[in-house]
Amino acid sequence: MTPSSFLTLGKDLQTLKSLLLAFGHISGLKVNLDKSNIYGINLDQAHISRLAETLECKVSGWPILYLGLPLGGNPRAGGFWDPVIEEFQED
Repeated sequence: MTPSSFLTLGKDLQTLKSLLLAFGHISGLKVNLDKSNIYGINLDQAHISRLAETLECKVSGWPILYLGLPLGGNPRAGGFWDPVIEEFQED
């Protein structure tokens, strides 16, 4: 990625952040970037970290979890439901 394309990307991210914050003000909903994550595909860790710093969010890795389950995972595969089962088991 060239320096000029990174500057354009930085401006795009600032615009995205501004749009998210404007949406929050207009709708009355709060966009909590502190709880947001950014995931990179084929990007080095330093680049992802700069993007996360711009958006003021966290860097996360794969697999992406939603409600404790991996997105795109096979629910019939062994171990898929283990996090849910562990959550509901008594100690």
